[in-house]
Amino acid sequence: MNTSKRLKILVNHLISDGHFKNKTELANAMGENTASGLSELLAGNKRIRVDHLENIKKIVPEFNSNWLLTGEGDMYISPSTVYQVAEPQSTYVPGKGDISSLLEDILSRLDPEGAKLIYHLKVEIDNLIKERDKAKDEIIALVETLREKL
Repeated sequence: MNTSKRLKILVNHLISDGHFKNKTELANAMGENTASGLSELLAGNKRIRVDHLENIKKIVPEFNSNWLLTGEGDMYISPSTVYQVAEPQSTYVPGKGDISSLLEDILSRLDPEGAKLIYHLKVEIDNLIKERDKAKDEIIALVETLREKL
C-alpha cells in the first residue's frame, strides 16, 4: 500500500473518530489552505511535507507518522508512550502576552482531549489572524495604488 492510500485511511479515521469535522478542517489543520490541497495529497499528486505530519501530531499525538510514510507499525501508537507528563512552562503573562501565548499555556496544562479542543481553537484564531493580515495587506496595496493615481 502506498502513502496516498495510507493517507486516505488516516483521513477517514481522523474524521470518523471526531478529531476533525470534515476534510476542509483537516486540510487547514495540516497547513493546506484549501481542501483541494488535501485532495492532491490523497491523489498522490502532491507529496506530504514534514509540517503536515507535525501539525497532525499536535492534534493527534498518538498518530504514528512512520506508519504513514513507510507502512511500518500501526497507524496509532500506544497512548502510554505519547502522554508523558511534563512540568508545564508558562509563557503567558496576564496583560502582557498575546492570545496565542495564553492558548499555548493552557494547552500545556490540559489532558489530551482538552488539548485537542484548545488546539482547534488556536488553529481557528491563527487562521483568522492570517485572514486579517491578508486583508490589511490588500488594503495597503489599494491605498498605494490610489496614491499613485492621485
